[in-house]
Amino acid sequence: MANDRAAYCSDVWVALLRVDFAKYAPQALEKGYYSAFLAQDGWWKYLVDNGRADWLLKRGDMGGLLPEKEIAEYCYHKGLFDELFNNKYDDVLLKYHNFAVYVKHHSFRKVFLSQYPEQVDWEDLWQHAKAKEFQNYLLEMAACNKEVPQCREFLARHYGFWKQILLFLN
Repeated sequence: MANDRAAYCSDVWVALLRVDFAKYAPQALEKGYYSAFLAQDGWWKYLVDNGRADWLLKRGDMGGLLPEKEIAEYCYHKGLFDELFNNKYDDVLLKYHNFAVYVKHHSFRKVFLSQYPEQVDWEDLWQHAKAKEFQNYLLEMAACNKEVPQCREFLARHYGFWKQILLFLN
């Protein structure tokens, strides 16, 4: 019964938005009827423009109902890097070489460490790697990119002497 009522209320808000979007959009947003903004192409921009990008990004493409890539691009151009990062839109962030958000969040994401090792603050991550497994993961990722100067320097500081010799002989 409660779901029927919520669906009905959402339908009412969709109808009101169709009648006079400018008048009813702020009210629908205030009352939390975000799904009403998904009923029409482009209405989702109102959610992004009014601080609900995180809610929208969490929904992905909703089974093909939403233009997920367009939404992510829109969020990027609005400067919503943290929201994109938190919702794992790495493809958009890395497409524009936005490495600062990964450094800011001390990211251990493989896509960042493996594809852009020269942008990684390896020592900062080492300081944030409290567990031995995370330290080993960092060493492994740096070893995969041993030709990158930052990785070489990092490995020299944290690998033992014999391990360094074996690594650089290969």
